[in-house]
Amino acid sequence: GGSLEAALRAQGLASEWQQVRFANVPHWSGKNSFTARSAAAAQLTEYFKGVLFDPRTTFDRHVVIAHSHGGTVAVEALRALGPLAAEFSGLMTLGTPIVERYRKAERTE
Repeated sequence: GGSLEAALRAQGLASEWQQVRFANVPHWSGKNSFTARSAAAAQLTEYFKGVLFDPRTTFDRHVVIAHSHGGTVAVEALRALGPLAAEFSGLMTLGTPIVERYRKAERTE
């Protein structure tokens, strides 16, 4: 129901989109912070698990399409799925600033 869905549906023939279902993913603030994206990724990971284990969608092909920082959220959510991420057919990001994050090592004394 978002602007990306509307833009995609405006392209091509309506019949081509009849078999495509757009997900109603959890809402996130869209804030440009590691904390906001990590919280959104945790919610999205749980959503993805629900999709994979829902008997109505278990055998469907799932492709994740994400825009901007939503792409970083999707990458983190799929990474958190571990081997289950292989159940998704693909990931497409549009205008996503992919960055590598490292956790600071804590000193143990």
